[in-house]
Amino acid sequence: MKTRIICLLFGVLLVSPSIYAQNSTNKGTPIIENHPSELSTTNEEAKRLYDIGSSLIRDGKVEEAEKYLTDAIAIDPNFYEAMDHLGLVYKRMNRLSEAENMYLESIKITKENIVSYMNLANIYSMQGNVPGFTEALLRALAIDPNNPDPYFQLGNIFTLRKQFDLAIGFAKMAIERYNEDDDPVDLAVSYRMLGLNYFGIRDYENAITYLEKANLFFKDPGIQEIIEELIANTRESQPAL
Repeated sequence: MKTRIICLLFGVLLVSPSIYAQNSTNKGTPIIENHPSELSTTNEEAKRLYDIGSSLIRDGKVEEAEKYLTDAIAIDPNFYEAMDHLGLVYKRMNRLSEAENMYLESIKITKENIVSYMNLANIYSMQGNVPGFTEALLRALAIDPNNPDPYFQLGNIFTLRKQFDLAIGFAKMAIERYNEDDDPVDLAVSYRMLGLNYFGIRDYENAITYLEKANLFFKDPGIQEIIEELIANTRESQPAL
C-alpha cells in the first residue's frame, strides 16, 4: 500500500502548478520577471532597449531579446533589471552557466534584489545544486521574510530529498503567507505537499486532512484517489472493537 500511494503522491505533487492555469493566472513559478516601474537606470536609450528586449521575451523571441538586453547593459553596466532579464533569456536557451553568472552580477550591484536571488535559485535547481539553491532562497528570505515563494521552494526541495520534518515546516510557513484569494494554486500545491510529507512520517490522519484541503481549491481526481485509498487502509488497520 505504501509504495503505491507514495508513487501516486509524487506523481501528483511534481507536476507544475501551471496545470491549474485555467483557474488562476499565478503559475507558482520562482522566476520573477517583473520589476518596479521606476528602473535603476536613468539612460533613456538603455531603457528603450530594455523595453524592446522585455517585449521580445514575452513574445517568446528570446534569441532576439538577447542582443537588446546585452546592448542595454553595455550602455549602463549597473542596469541590474536588464541583467535579470538577460539571465532569463539564457535560462530559456538552456545556457545555465551564463544565466547563473548574470544573476550573480546583478546581486553584486544590489544585494537587496530578491528577484535575482529567486531566479538564481531556479538555475541552481535546474543544475542540481542543492546547497546553492538553498542558500539563494535563504538570502531571499533575509530580504523579505513575508514572501511565501522561498518557503514553498524550500519545502519542495526537502520533500524531494525526503527530509519530511523540514519540508513540513517550510510548507506551513508558505501557507501562512499565501493569500487564499490571490494564490489558490500555490495554496493547493502547498497543502498537497504537506499531505505527502505527513504520509512520509506515517501521520496518516494529517496526510488525509491536508490532501482534502488541497482538493477544496481544485478537485483533482488523482488526489481524491489517494485520499480514498488512505482512508480505506487506515480503517482496515484499526483494531476491531
